Amino acid sequence: MKTHPEISPSVPCGRIITKSPRLILREMTRKDFPLLCAMLQDPEVMDAWERTFSDNEVREWIDRNRIRYRDFGFGYWLAFDRTTGENIGQLGILPEEIEGKVHAGIGWMLQRKQWGKGYAAEGGKACLEYAFRELRVPRVIAEIRPSNHRSIRVAERLGMEPAGVYDKVVDGKIMPHRIYCARTEDPTPISPDSRLEEPSAELEALRTPIPQPQGTSPRHALRFRIS
Repeated sequence: MKTHPEISPSVPCGRIITKSPRLILREMTRKDFPLLCAMLQDPEVMDAWERTFSDNEVREWIDRNRIRYRDFGFGYWLAFDRTTGENIGQLGILPEEIEGKVHAGIGWMLQRKQWGKGYAAEGGKACLEYAFRELRVPRVIAEIRPSNHRSIRVAERLGMEPAGVYDKVVDGKIMPHRIYCARTEDPTPISPDSRLEEPSAELEALRTPIPQPQGTSPRHALRFRIS
């Protein structure tokens, strides 16, 4: 695995999004390149992807998430220990497109040394609460590889329910995923973010009812229902 000089995780270089008892989640910037390399270039962390990222792909990952912040108001965020300032990993809300429909999806990826400490579930809970309270989406999904038992356990701890499976195409390769789903208990969440008073068409699509898909796509072979 390629190594890079460390950068202090306490550098205030990204907007803080939310907090949990042990974590602070903030937006990533290009200054976070070494932290992202530590995850995206670790074969064990990237096992579900079946490959690691080059330096240029890490930079593209940062830029892609910053575009998500601009267009949607969310994306992958970096998580830090509130006491030590140490980077724990990255978690966040992502726009996931399946069969032409855009869903609010949750994702997490932790530094290998932070596995097994409950951070994914704690940070995932903070992300779900943010999605329901601030973004006002009615449901959040998680796409998980069947062999990724750690992430399946995290989804179950978050109270997410199985919603089916589908074949996702990544870099031209078919990669089966399980879908898990969580729904808000409050149909009229409070304290909306002022940035969302006039939501974009993309964000509005995340809030609309999702009909049962008809048929299958040769690209995704969809086999699930979220309602």
